[in-house]
Amino acid sequence: MGANQSKKYILATYERATVFVNRDDATYYDNLRTALHTLFKSLSKDSMIIQTNELDVCDGEYVDIPDELWVGIGPRVCNINVISRPPTTYLSYGVHDGSPLSPKENYLVATDGKFRVFVRRAEVTNYENLIITLLRHFPELDEDYIVVQTNQMKTCAGRYVDILPSEWSKISPQIHRIKVISRLPKMMTISVQLLTGETASVTLPQSASVSDLAEMVHIYNGYFIHRGEWLESDRNLSSYNIREGAKVQQVKYASQPWWWAWEHGMDESEDRGV
Repeated sequence: MGANQSKKYILATYERATVFVNRDDATYYDNLRTALHTLFKSLSKDSMIIQTNELDVCDGEYVDIPDELWVGIGPRVCNINVISRPPTTYLSYGVHDGSPLSPKENYLVATDGKFRVFVRRAEVTNYENLIITLLRHFPELDEDYIVVQTNQMKTCAGRYVDILPSEWSKISPQIHRIKVISRLPKMMTISVQLLTGETASVTLPQSASVSDLAEMVHIYNGYFIHRGEWLESDRNLSSYNIREGAKVQQVKYASQPWWWAWEHGMDESEDRGV
């Protein structure tokens, strides 16, 4: 397609058919969908996904264009690929800000290993917003176990490496592609000797805290000891070297350590029932 034609038209391909779409009929995503539905009668507007592989950020792969990003990406592309996939969410489009930034400066490409989608950098400058955005595009992921990775840093040596939440703001400007996965925590089973004399078997994440353990066994009137050491509620079990098969004992408050009363706003005489 010549330069003049590329300014006036977009080439749209669905399955094996390719057609011209007038850019004036494709300013916004809904207009584009209407035009494509007119050209491809069998294609439902509600299941229509628009893709491109023309931007440098795509690395040659087809990437989904979310509704609200079309006004920014559409003017940059000459060819689009159309597929039918029931969308998991419907997003509203915004006004094109006319940014002179290149695609790599404006967008990230996120993938879950199956699908790829554009993400606007300005909307994911902090990790919390990144997770919210990724869940919108990949709702099958478990929010509690999301891990964001990249293989684009030199230190990655081509392997996917986890990006810590605290490092996202430093690393994200240096990369343009991320992978998101759900990683279930490693579990362990420990024994808890209760005040009743019973022993409870508890399975919980290796990263669980002492307070997590208390909630799981419904203990609110005592604390725990492991190998003669009192367990502070805000610390992780792993910090006490509690691993698979460990044994923990519940102890009455009457025997609690000196710091318990101070943490709970009581003096020691009140704690001992004096």
